[in-house]
Amino acid sequence: MSGGDYERWWTGMPITPFLAGRTFEEEQITVMSAAFADTCKALGLDADHALMPLVAQHVVGLGQRGVKTRAVLYLLTLEEFKPYRQIARRRRAANG
Repeated sequence: MSGGDYERWWTGMPITPFLAGRTFEEEQITVMSAAFADTCKALGLDADHALMPLVAQHVVGLGQRGVKTRAVLYLLTLEEFKPYRQIARRRRAANG
């Protein structure tokens, strides 16, 4: 999937299905959705990947604790899933 295709694909993937009744301001939901999409893209996750709910829960949890910027949400979440990212890189390298 090319970069442009990926961006179009993610425009319809907000974090709202993972909020489980928690209330956030609309702007914060937009920021969390962007951080969620950024993280999933960096991890190479498809829309039906089993890690997606865990990534979303982590982003939402950070949002509940007051993290409000896209970059910080992204970086903290990416750090949390660093082991998966390293495994995924090794698999991609092995598969050519």
